[in-house]
This record gives sequence, structure tokens and C-alpha cells, in this order.
Amino acid sequence: DIVFYGNLYPYRVKLMDGLLDLDCDIRLYGSRPAAWLQHRLLSRWQGHEVYFDEKVKSGLAAKVVVNTSHFGEVRSINARTFEVAGIGGFQVADAPAMAEFFEPGREIAVFRGPKELRRVVEHYLQRPDERREMAERARERAHREHTYAHRLAVLLRTVGLEP
Repeated sequence: DIVFYGNLYPYRVKLMDGLLDLDCDIRLYGSRPAAWLQHRLLSRWQGHEVYFDEKVKSGLAAKVVVNTSHFGEVRSINARTFEVAGIGGFQVADAPAMAEFFEPGREIAVFRGPKELRRVVEHYLQRPDERREMAERARERAHREHTYAHRLAVLLRTVGLEP
């Protein structure tokens, strides 16, 4: 039902904690959590990171991909945002700059903090058609505006080497 990719550290554990009481399958993928991190969320860790086909399959199989940004990413979004959108997965994300790349509520669901994450996830778990439509809009936009070719053109423009 719910998939999360990334390293587990206290901030992310706090965000995800409220999801554990939902009656659903939650799977966490990422590197081995720190030995000092003791939390019931660790029982959902799948024991490894995922890449390539396995990551695509898990993202498409999930009803919801939870995409949390590192709290230090003040005005940015992570690569997972584009990866999940590009394959047509449905995601809820907390990136501060999301609206610069995708339309919140139309292409990608957004949240702020643990309580809102739970509310948003519960909402979309019950709405498969809405998830599917949003994921498709995000996929179309990712392919239309957010490919490596697009990012490279922006980078070259930024440094004065207009393609």
C-alpha cells in the first residue's frame, strides 16, 4: 500500500510514525538504519536499498509513494520526485519547492508534518481513480518538462552556455 525510499533518520521516523497505525502494508527501502535508531518503524524496513527495475516495480505496485525531503532542503526537491512521477507512480511529498515543478493537488499530493501526512495518505488510499489520474498527469508533465535533457538545458543556460 505504502512505499518509502531513503535513509531513516529521526526526522523521517517522526514523519512516518503516524502511518504505522493504518491498516495497510508499509514497506521501507534504504540503507541499514543506524544501530542506535530503535523504533517500531524498523519492522517495515525491507533490509536493502532498491534500484533500477526493482525500484520501478515497487513504486508502481504501491498505492502511495511517500517522498520526504531532508529538512535541510530549504528550497529544493529531491530526485525521487522526478523518478516516481516519470514512471507514473502516485506520490505524496513535502518538498518546499514542489509548486515550481508540479501542481500540488493536481499532479502530486503534498503534506506538511506528520499529522497532515497521515490525513493525506488516508484520503488517497481510499481514492484509486484520483490517484491514477494524478499520477498520469505527473508522468506526462515529467516527460514533457523534466527530463535530463531539460535539466541540462537549464544548467547550460544558467552558466551562460545557451544550447
